[in-house]
Amino acid sequence: MRFRCKAGAWALGVIIAVLLLLYPQPGSALAEQGCLPEFLSAVRTVGGHRFEIAAVLPLPDQLPAVGPGSGCAAQKSDTDFSLAVALHSAALAVSPRPVGNPVVIVIDDFGYRNDWVVDGFLSLDAALTFAVIPGHQFSAGTAARARQRGHEVLLHMPMQALGAAPGEIEYRLTTTMKASEITTRVRRAFAEMPQAVGMNNHQGSAATGDARVMDVLAAELRRTDMFFLDSVTTPDSVALQSMHAGGVAAARRDIFIDNVDDLEYVLAQLQQLARLARERGYAVGIGHVRPNTLRALQQVLPQLPASGQRFAFLSEVVRLAP
Repeated sequence: MRFRCKAGAWALGVIIAVLLLLYPQPGSALAEQGCLPEFLSAVRTVGGHRFEIAAVLPLPDQLPAVGPGSGCAAQKSDTDFSLAVALHSAALAVSPRPVGNPVVIVIDDFGYRNDWVVDGFLSLDAALTFAVIPGHQFSAGTAARARQRGHEVLLHMPMQALGAAPGEIEYRLTTTMKASEITTRVRRAFAEMPQAVGMNNHQGSAATGDARVMDVLAAELRRTDMFFLDSVTTPDSVALQSMHAGGVAAARRDIFIDNVDDLEYVLAQLQQLARLARERGYAVGIGHVRPNTLRALQQVLPQLPASGQRFAFLSEVVRLAP
């Protein structure tokens, strides 16, 4: 009896060994069964960024009902999905990752004035992004001229500050507003500035620190496929988190290049911005419509290409922000 058990166990072991040798490995299982690998993909939003998930297996929401004897479908569902997934940028990442360590310059506060300083900025031969405040005498005209000159336009949306701040009362987003009022004001501002491809905040140290306001804003920007730049007027800003959670491409300002209105200071800040771009791959600086800022850019523009860097629109890098 003991001999028969040992013989039976030995025979079973041999059968298992033969089956393991003959059984195809996961990578060739589909081909061995005559099931051709099927390339499937779908877009997923991860951390506010959209990616295309490409795999030779069905994605979780595409798995068929699998039962005994389902053949190819059963084989697909049993294979470890995580080993077959590759992530790569999808539709939202229209451009490839920027080359040349781009420096992004956003110039705020267009709309107040219409003089030689504005003309000087509009005449700069570089990829610059101009943020225009809505509702002023020169807002619409400046946005149109900037777009005609080949520059990028942002809606520089007024938002509530922690302290007293004058101007743009009828456009300002506040922490006490209902969601419907926030949405109405944003839509009206964009309607008045159709050249705008995104938004950044004007002031807003209170509003950008309010998660409810930022969530409402994110929902509206997502609806219209606009992106957002957090000017970071407060260390307590939650704008980036809200935008990413709401599926909105967003970035934050790295450096204010002219918070001291002095030519040498602005030049030094531009050098720091270029250094940061070389270290990280890109950098975003914000300046203002001021003579010294204009003069500094006029000096730096011819020098940047020689360093292997370049200016870029905000839209080119905004989707790379972590």
